Amino acid sequence: MRRITDRIAVFAVALMLDAAAQFVFGPPPAPHATWIACALDRIAARTPAPRLRPIMPVLLAVLAARAAALLSHAGQQRGARTPLIIVQAAVLAASFDAWRSLREARRAERELARAVEPTAVTGAVEIELGRLAQGASEGVVGAWAAYAVADLPGAVAWAAAESIGGAGRPDGPLAAVLESSGQLAAVQQARDAIAGAATLAAARGGESLSLHLDDIVDSADTPLAVTAMTVALDRRVVWNGRISGWQRPPPNRDDLRRASRLALRTLALLAAATAAAIAAVELLKPPRRADDWRREPPDWERLLDLRSR
Repeated sequence: MRRITDRIAVFAVALMLDAAAQFVFGPPPAPHATWIACALDRIAARTPAPRLRPIMPVLLAVLAARAAALLSHAGQQRGARTPLIIVQAAVLAASFDAWRSLREARRAERELARAVEPTAVTGAVEIELGRLAQGASEGVVGAWAAYAVADLPGAVAWAAAESIGGAGRPDGPLAAVLESSGQLAAVQQARDAIAGAATLAAARGGESLSLHLDDIVDSADTPLAVTAMTVALDRRVVWNGRISGWQRPPPNRDDLRRASRLALRTLALLAAATAAAIAAVELLKPPRRADDWRREPPDWERLLDLRSR
């Protein structure tokens, strides 16, 4: 139970630290998704040896995941429990960005309040709705799921993989390899499906919401999180230049406020699901001893002695 409590405490403190960082520093500089991806990408770009630069993102990702594993292992030892929770929470907070889309939506809402052209307002709201819909999928689902399953090293490895993906350099060789990987596409689809399901669950009111066949066919090239937003709000949404839910009415200023509240409830639902997943994973793990790494090696002489059989 102590391990479960510590991990959930790290996650809760990380949420608060991420919110504080957004308020003080703002989101990570574009196009970086997280502060870890930003830091690793900048370190790789400053490598003095040009021959090492192509492989530096991979090396840095491995080193970051290893450092996170050592920090996670230190948290299992007795001693300074509270400082370790804070340090681990700071590292975890740097692996996701929960508030960027909400902050941008609030800024857009203030700007649109002064706009008078109805067409321009509708187009801007459609774009912001798409960003809000993808906020949870791109900002938190992957890192939170990785933390729930693989603790701090998993979250750091997920964030580091984003720097390997060529943040800021979409034509990089590593980015091209990752983009052509079928496994990456499957992970992204699963991430979008989780965010979409959370959006529909957060929007559920007096009647059940679900994605019908016509919604899926109409939005075949659109992430499921965006399609879920169109269903939840019953409005059309623009994502990456595509219109999702074109048969639905156009949005207005009030729909942006509704979408912000929906995105906030979605984050709360995903956070609760993450905490539950952390508890389930820790309960299902076999018990570990502090001296597991000191296990005796196998008796090879006995195993290879045919006379004992």
